[in-house]
Amino acid sequence: DGSVVRMVYDPLGRRIEKTEHGTDGYPLGETRFTWDGLRLLQEHKHSQTSLYVYEDEGYQPLARVDGAGPLQKTRYYHNDLNGLPEQLTEADGRMLWQATYR
Repeated sequence: DGSVVRMVYDPLGRRIEKTEHGTDGYPLGETRFTWDGLRLLQEHKHSQTSLYVYEDEGYQPLARVDGAGPLQKTRYYHNDLNGLPEQLTEADGRMLWQATYR
C-alpha cells in the first residue's frame, strides 16, 4: 500500500522501536519494546501497554496483559512443542490470532 515501516534494533539484535509512516510521509504510529534479557517484556503503543507473561526461566510467552484498570484484558498463548506461539485467545477461548509455520 506504499506505507513505510522502520525498525530500530539494539546491539543485541532486539527490536526496540517500530515506526509506521503513510505514503505521504505522515507518521501513523510508533511502538516501543522493552526487554528483560532475551524475553520481550512490554510493548508501548500510544497510551496502550501490553505486558508479556512467561514461566520462570522460560522464553515461551504464556499470556499477554493488555491495558490497565477496568479495561484490562488477559489473552493466552497456545504454543507448539518447540515453543512457537500458534494461537492467541481471549479468556473465553475465542481465537484472536493464529499462526501458520512452514
